[in-house]
Amino acid sequence: MIKNNLKLITVCSVLIVSVLLAKGPVSNRSASKQLDDRNQNPNISVLNINNIAYWIMKDGAYTTSGSANGTQADYPIFTGGLIFAEGMLWGAKVKNDGLGGTSAKGEVRVGGSTYYHGLKAGRIITDNDGNVLGSDDPAKNHVWRVRTDYATADLSVDAANFNATSVASVTDAQIKIVKDQYEYDWENWPAAWGAPFEDVNQDGQYDPTIDIPGYPGADQTLWTVANDVPLIVDDSGAPLDTNNTAPSLYGADPIGIELQITMWGYAFGASDPLGNNIFKAAKMKYMGLPAMDSTVVGVSGFAGTPDSAYLDSLYFTQWSDPDLGTYTDDYVGSDTTLSYGYVYNGNRLDGVFNGIFNLPVPAGGYDFLQGPVDNMDSDGDGDNTDFLGMTAFSYFGAGSAIDDPDLANYAGSLQFYNLMEGFLPRPEYPTQIPFTDPISGGTSKYALSGNPVTGQGWIDGIQLPPGDRRLVMASGPFRLDVG
Repeated sequence: MIKNNLKLITVCSVLIVSVLLAKGPVSNRSASKQLDDRNQNPNISVLNINNIAYWIMKDGAYTTSGSANGTQADYPIFTGGLIFAEGMLWGAKVKNDGLGGTSAKGEVRVGGSTYYHGLKAGRIITDNDGNVLGSDDPAKNHVWRVRTDYATADLSVDAANFNATSVASVTDAQIKIVKDQYEYDWENWPAAWGAPFEDVNQDGQYDPTIDIPGYPGADQTLWTVANDVPLIVDDSGAPLDTNNTAPSLYGADPIGIELQITMWGYAFGASDPLGNNIFKAAKMKYMGLPAMDSTVVGVSGFAGTPDSAYLDSLYFTQWSDPDLGTYTDDYVGSDTTLSYGYVYNGNRLDGVFNGIFNLPVPAGGYDFLQGPVDNMDSDGDGDNTDFLGMTAFSYFGAGSAIDDPDLANYAGSLQFYNLMEGFLPRPEYPTQIPFTDPISGGTSKYALSGNPVTGQGWIDGIQLPPGDRRLVMASGPFRLDVG
C-alpha cells in the first residue's frame, strides 16, 4: 500500500475503535496566493471527519489542549476520551556519524515524541547537492489540513469540535475561521515538501489547478513535518539561531531525522467500519546533521554527518498512553496475528462512558498495516525485502514495577530501546531481561497476547489490577543509510 526503500521508511497504521454522507464537489483552486489573513497558523489541529476526533501538534507530537476532555483523541466524537497521548519513536545504534564514539552517551539513541517532544516543527534544509544546512524555522510551520468538500459543506460540527463547544453554540465567526484555514491550506498545499496529493493527470507532478491535495481518496487529511536538527537556518542556509539546542526526549544526541506524518479519514457514520477508523502514515528520513560547533553538539569541530553513517538495528515504534474514559481502570493487550495493540476497560462499567454519557464503553487500538522493509532479514528466511509488522509489544503501568522510562535522561534511551526489542525497560540496555508469560512460564516479546474475550492465555489483570496503562508497538530491526 505504501512504497518505501532503504532510505525512506514508511509505517502505515490505523487507529481502530468500536462500540455497540455523501461527498461534496471538489474545489480545484489556484495555489498562487501567498500568506494572508485566512491562515491562522494553527499550532494544533484535529482530524474529525467521522466518529473520531484526533488532535496533533505541528511538531508531530500529541496535544491535550484541543479536546474538552484534556485528551489527544476522543471517541465517539463529543463524548469521552480514548487516547491521552501517543507518538512515533525510533531507537537505533548510530554508526559512523562522528558523535556516537565521542560522547559518553554512546551509540544507542532514542528520539521522537512521548510526554516530552523530541522534535520541532519544520523541514531539514539541504543545498542543491543534498548537503544538510540545518532545519526550518518552526515559526513558519503549522498543521496542514484539507477537506475535499470544505467549500460547500456545513462546517458547524467541524467548528464546534475544533472550539470544544456544542453545535448549537458555535458562532458564524468560528465557522469562518475553520473554512478560511481549509481554503488557505488547499491553495498552498506543501506537496513540494512531501505532503500527499491525488495526481489526477498522472504526470508525477503536483499541479494545484488539477490535482487534489490530501491523501488520495480521503475526505480529510492532516499533514505535519518535524525534525531533530539543532541548527535553524533560513531557506538560503543562513543560520537563524547558532545557540539552539535539539529538543531532548530521553537524553540522547540528535541524529538528523525528518519525520513526516500524514493522517486521513473517511466521512462515514458510526455504523460503517470506516466511520470508526483513522489512518496514519509516518515517513522517517535519515538526513544527518550539518556542521556545527561544540556549543550545539558537544563535539569540537563537528564537520557534519559523513556519507558512511547509518542507523543499525533500528526500530520504528508506536507509543501510546491510552486513557479510556476513566483512566485508572484500563487494560491493554496484543494480537500477534494482526500486528495489533489495543486498550479495553478493566471493569464492566466505566465511570465516564457509562456514568456520564450513558454509552457502552468502547475499545480501541492500533494496527500495523505495513511496517518497514526487513532489510536485515531479521526473520532468517533469506528474504530481505519482506515488510515487517509488529515485532514486539510491551506495556507498563504507571507506578508499577514496570514504569515509564526516565525522561530527559540518557538512561531513558537505554530503557526504551529495551522495550523496542521486547524486553523489560530495567535494568537498562545492554542488560536485557525478557517478559515472562505467567501462564506458560516461558518468555515472549509479545506481552499480553492472550484472548481477553475467552480469558485464555496471558491477559492483562493477572499481574496488575486495572490502572493507567502504556503500550509500545515496535517494528524492526532494520537498517537505514544516511541520505
